[in-house]
Amino acid sequence: MKYLVSGLVVMLMCVTAQGQTNGDFETGDLTGWGVTGDLVTPSVSAPSGAGNASDNAADLPSGWTDSVWNTTGGVWQELPETYVLGVNYTLSIDVVHTDSSTGVGNLGFQMGISSEIPGTYPQLNDAEAVSDSKVWETKSRSIVANGTMAGQNIVIRVFNVGHRNLQVDNINVTPEPATMSMLGLGALALLRRRRKA
Repeated sequence: MKYLVSGLVVMLMCVTAQGQTNGDFETGDLTGWGVTGDLVTPSVSAPSGAGNASDNAADLPSGWTDSVWNTTGGVWQELPETYVLGVNYTLSIDVVHTDSSTGVGNLGFQMGISSEIPGTYPQLNDAEAVSDSKVWETKSRSIVANGTMAGQNIVIRVFNVGHRNLQVDNINVTPEPATMSMLGLGALALLRRRRKA
C-alpha cells in the first residue's frame, strides 16, 4: 500500500508540472514556438508598457487587412503533457497593447489538441479585448478535458486577432490542483476497496 500511495503521488506531480518551453521568452527568441502569420510574423523584444519586469516578450503584430483575421501574427506550441479526463486546465497570458494608436486590441488564445492544426488561428469568439492603457494585463481561459482530449497532447495557441499591435509574456498552462487531488483520492479509494475485497 505504501508503494501504491507513493506511485500515485509521483503520478500527480508529473501531471501537474506543465512543460511549455520558453513561455516567458527569456531565451530572447521564439525557441519552442511555432509561428504563424501570412503578412506579419511574431518576434521577441524588450517589454513595452508598465508592469512587466522581464527581459523579453513576444511581439504579435497586427496584419489586419480587409477583415482577414488569419494574416495576423501568432505563436503556438504542443506540450509534452497530455490531458487527463475531467481535469480543469487554465491558460494564462500577460498581454499589453503596444500600438501608437488608441482603441482596444484583441488577443485570441485557446487550448486544443494537435489534430486541430496547431498553427490555425483562434476564432473570434476565443478573443478578449486588450485595453490601450499600455499597462500589462493578465488574461486567462479554462477548459475541462473531455473524452476527445483525454490522452492527447496539450496544444496552446496565442494570436493577435485585431487592429492593434500587442506583446505577450508569461504564457502558462496549469491544471487545477483541486481536480487533480479529487482524481487522486478517487483512485486511492478504488484501490483500497479492491484490496479489501
